[in-house]
Amino acid sequence: MSKVSAKIGKDGPVTEVEYPLLDATTTSELTSNFTEKIVVAHAKSSITVALQSFLRGLIKAKKTPAEIVAAVKEWKPGMRTPGKSKLEKAED
Repeated sequence: MSKVSAKIGKDGPVTEVEYPLLDATTTSELTSNFTEKIVVAHAKSSITVALQSFLRGLIKAKKTPAEIVAAVKEWKPGMRTPGKSKLEKAED
């Protein structure tokens, strides 16, 4: 069962809860619990954030507007992987 944790600040106490709906593997499972309208709204929001991140990378790479438009036409959102800590990066 999936767990979600949260804390306030770096040193705040951690609160953790189990949330079984995060174990869903299909949109059907999600829509049966949240409704299609909610699932679509969250998908759009997530895709927007991912696209903004992709755009920032292109802007930092000093791509031209035409190159950005071409790259966005080919772009598809991927699976996000957690970033590595400074220690993990140093170990690599």
